[in-house]
Amino acid sequence: MRQTQTLFESAPLRFPFTVASTGSLTIQLQILLDRAGFSPGTIDGGWGINAAKAMTFFAKPDDSERLNGDSPPPVKSIDEETYNRLRSAARATGLLRRYTLTALDLKKPFTQIPSSTRPRFATCTLPSVRPFASRRTKLPEALRYYGLC
Repeated sequence: MRQTQTLFESAPLRFPFTVASTGSLTIQLQILLDRAGFSPGTIDGGWGINAAKAMTFFAKPDDSERLNGDSPPPVKSIDEETYNRLRSAARATGLLRRYTLTALDLKKPFTQIPSSTRPRFATCTLPSVRPFASRRTKLPEALRYYGLC
């Protein structure tokens, strides 16, 4: 655990740095953004559009482009000042902690979700043999084909 904790909590070696699409620094930034009140979406170690937007709004809090409803241009790299401000805003003392499941955790009432309540689109796949008129009509045709799944 100590080695993993060090990997996830150590600061970048160089500034400015570009956020990788995956990795320990990526998950560290997701945790820090979440704790600072800028939701990065699912904390999964993958840098997606929600994490990029959260970082952009954190890094540029006074950007006037936010006022007209548009998203500001995404932050491509993070400088040392922004990183330190993020760590401070997140009050980051420890990003990870060890937790051992107990017998009580395993006795919680777990309920199977009935298949009738699952979203229909979760299992929806496009047919590989059905031709579409164009890329533009692919989605609407697929939705009709699957009964708006």
